Amino acid sequence: KASDASAKELVRTAQTTMETAATDNNGSYALMTSPEKLAEIEKTIPTTASTTSAYLSAAKGEATGYTVTATAEPSGDTFTITNAEGAVTHVCETPTKKAAGGCPVPGGSW
Repeated sequence: KASDASAKELVRTAQTTMETAATDNNGSYALMTSPEKLAEIEKTIPTTASTTSAYLSAAKGEATGYTVTATAEPSGDTFTITNAEGAVTHVCETPTKKAAGGCPVPGGSW
């Protein structure tokens, strides 16, 4: 559960960083094409699983929306926030496809 909590916190940090990037780019998220691009703005964002309990495993910005995903280690649970033209969703997945840790319903909202 602790690593899942870290992943949730990290994906929220990535969400805030995406919003900051859009503010600096006339409302567009398009320049944020990878986890590494977000880490350039927010230095605390880890992008590899090397020594952390969670890392930002995906980030993709488009003109009017974005998707960011953090992965918890060692469980492999993923937590994704998507902003599609202002409609924000939170989805979690587990490798086992069963409720675990901080993901109460795989494929469900958290």
